[in-house]
Amino acid sequence: MRHLRSHAVILLLLAPAFALATTPPPPASFETQICSATHIFIATAKNVRFVMSNNVPACAGEPAASGEFLTMCGSAEVDLEVQEVLFPAGWSPPTATRYRFGGGYFSTASLKRDLEGQRYLFHAKEIPGAEPLTFGPSYPWVLGKSPEEAKAVQEALRSCPR
Repeated sequence: MRHLRSHAVILLLLAPAFALATTPPPPASFETQICSATHIFIATAKNVRFVMSNNVPACAGEPAASGEFLTMCGSAEVDLEVQEVLFPAGWSPPTATRYRFGGGYFSTASLKRDLEGQRYLFHAKEIPGAEPLTFGPSYPWVLGKSPEEAKAVQEALRSCPR
């Protein structure tokens, strides 16, 4: 199973300093990652910015980014230009579709470089309590897939209990 890019994979892994602060979820199969999604689409990422994580009480008053790094209280938010919808059938995404992820000590410059202008296959869920049509990962720590994996994703969708 391929991930977005080698840099993105590295960004998603915790640095040893944060190994105690955040524990990765148990490994999930490709099918579990796909079946957990409410929306699956291929999109180009634009306009990466850094925002506060809204639902973390301990983060009140903390900055989203400090210097050149995203903080544990920050999230990356990306505008998406959706080119193709794989699921749900018939969904017409609006122009203002957003993707948000975070909660880690990541280089803001690397996040921008690895995301802006890049095309990915996103398997996502709407984020409860966020602005409408703001999505996040369908499975923690997995942002998406390469668009070349669209056929495998469509095959996995057939096995999802919906």
